[in-house]
Amino acid sequence: MPTISVQDALKYCILRLGLALVWVTASLGGPVACTCSSDKEALEPAAKLCESRAKWTKRLRSKCTKCVSLAKAPPGCEAAETEYSARCAKAQRAKLDAKSCEPVFQCAAKCKPTECDCVASCFEGHGDCDRVAAAVDSCVADVCGSYCR
Repeated sequence: MPTISVQDALKYCILRLGLALVWVTASLGGPVACTCSSDKEALEPAAKLCESRAKWTKRLRSKCTKCVSLAKAPPGCEAAETEYSARCAKAQRAKLDAKSCEPVFQCAAKCKPTECDCVASCFEGHGDCDRVAAAVDSCVADVCGSYCR
């Protein structure tokens, strides 16, 4: 019987839940209505947020992966309501709407969760895309950090 990676299994499960997510960096953190950081507040670059996520010791545990997925999901999804449901949906929607950034996000999604230099190279010269991705990543870190660290 063929085997599949945890990453592929998680992607399958997320799709089965009907959640339309861009799985940034497949990092379970990156690479989900919260604007946890004020619009005026400077956000850390996506690569710096990647470095923080890479240190998450519980990033593959179900509570963490569930939080990351549901926090980015739009309100009213089939998923059970939790304290973190849709908390980052607004930032995720803005990311999905940033069509000109899709190639940058796809590049970052190909990076492994701990390949933060790879993420940095994808976002190099794309400050607007970096800010959009960082808004989602910052929100997820704020909302799910206690489950993932």
